[in-house]
Amino acid sequence: MRLSNSQYDALMREYDLRRQDNADLLSRRQDEVYEAVPELYRIDEEISSAAMETFRARVSGQDEGTLHDRVEALREKKQQLMTDAGFPEDYLMPVYDCPDCRDTGYIDGEKCHCLLQAEMDILYGASHLGDILREESFSRFVLDYYPRDKVDSSGATARDSAEDALKRAREFASGDTEGANMLIYGDPGSGKTFLSHCIAGEFLSRTRPVVYVTAYTLTDIFAKRAFEKTPESRREYDDLYSCDLLIIDDLGTEFSNSFTQPSFFQCINERILRKRSTVISTNLSLGQIKETYTERVFSRLVEHYDIVHLFGEDIRVRKKITKHS
Repeated sequence: MRLSNSQYDALMREYDLRRQDNADLLSRRQDEVYEAVPELYRIDEEISSAAMETFRARVSGQDEGTLHDRVEALREKKQQLMTDAGFPEDYLMPVYDCPDCRDTGYIDGEKCHCLLQAEMDILYGASHLGDILREESFSRFVLDYYPRDKVDSSGATARDSAEDALKRAREFASGDTEGANMLIYGDPGSGKTFLSHCIAGEFLSRTRPVVYVTAYTLTDIFAKRAFEKTPESRREYDDLYSCDLLIIDDLGTEFSNSFTQPSFFQCINERILRKRSTVISTNLSLGQIKETYTERVFSRLVEHYDIVHLFGEDIRVRKKITKHS
């Protein structure tokens, strides 16, 4: 699913405006510094003149050492004057929303991660996640919804499991472990989707491309890639493998058959090989996952995924009761 020409042009205009806005900000900062410390204007003029002399000396093969020392001395003096005036050291450094590509959208001819994410925001309607992620973040994960008197087969309380899940999800979202994966399973309404949204938000905050799909949508993408074979279906399929984080919500609700099972295995296995992170949420128990999917799928999940369990009362029901009580 590629951007239309008009969508791409609009996106590039956004990058142009971003660069212009940041250039204007830098210009305003420079005027502010010159007004506060007029001597800095003269020093910048000297630096510019000395730099030109250095270039001429280099071209003509003359010794440029003295000129180089002069430029460095002027820069040190400029920095000292700015510091004495209370300006940060980097106040006159170029400003970028994305330092990696310097707000061009490209690095060495390849699309930057920020441009890839911007495209995905358009292609997958990820903007609708924006409203969700403003409401669903780690800081809004309420542990009080998990009772201390409900215990699972391991002896852990719902509250203990939720605290553990939150801690591990935060560690996962920090991105310290390349290609880490997580399987979140448990009762309906126990906060699995909420927790996956929290993780997505952390990735997006670092402009790391995220694709969020339900299990049903995932199988639909597989089918379109196999039977339609359009440029759009190929792009949609390829993005499943190239994004930094793939979130598959509600595993077990999709239509499962001899076609979707191998496709699902290929997807999670290929992402493991590429060291791309995946988060899967499901209402199925581990036993039900083993019964529903192939042994190869279950083996990959057990071996390569951090398995997190959430259980307790249906939080959505509790919220409704609290709202109307």
